[in-house]
Amino acid sequence: SSAGSEKTADLSDLEFYMVDPLVGNPYWDNVYQGAAEAAEYYGVTVTRVGPTAIDYDEQISYMETAIADGCNGIFTAALAPDTFAPVIQKAIDADIPVVLIDSDAENTERTLYAGTSNYAAGYTAGEAMAEALGGKGQVAVMVGAIDAQNMIDREAGFRDAIAQYPDMEVVTTEASDTDYTIGVSKASATLLTYPELAGFYGASATDGAAIATALQENGKS
Repeated sequence: SSAGSEKTADLSDLEFYMVDPLVGNPYWDNVYQGAAEAAEYYGVTVTRVGPTAIDYDEQISYMETAIADGCNGIFTAALAPDTFAPVIQKAIDADIPVVLIDSDAENTERTLYAGTSNYAAGYTAGEAMAEALGGKGQVAVMVGAIDAQNMIDREAGFRDAIAQYPDMEVVTTEASDTDYTIGVSKASATLLTYPELAGFYGASATDGAAIATALQENGKS
């Protein structure tokens, strides 16, 4: 609920788990800040847990722990919807609401999805790239993970937008593991492999900064 909603009862005995898919990532730090502010307003508890590197099994394990703890709700990101569907259903069966953020699992009984249309976001990025390049040139894509649904959708939207321009080409997709250092290395290698590269699309939270650093380090900023 929004922080502007009226408080009508003592909710201090409620405990929610934020199962972070990547602890320490700036995007998820921002999500937690919002959760913490709402928790303070309503007088409830939010416990933040999760892996420090993208690991579906570890993330699911944290969700299992939250369910076993008998919490009052879980919010997380279903980076691979089919993989996360069973544990989401397990929570729902235990009367624990599940809110998904940033990456949805539409074919589950999750309570709510809070986020953008990742396909539309990618399409918008593709249109912006085409405008920036005048509809011509080679472009590369960097995603956090090849098999994460939000990344798949953002890349699909981007590629569909670029496909409207016959003089533009997506030459490669690289995965950064949503890790800044890996992103810099992958972006630098891509710049060397494709010296005529005209544009670079970063789809995950750290990719833009990583690509910018690689451009600076390779004298292409």
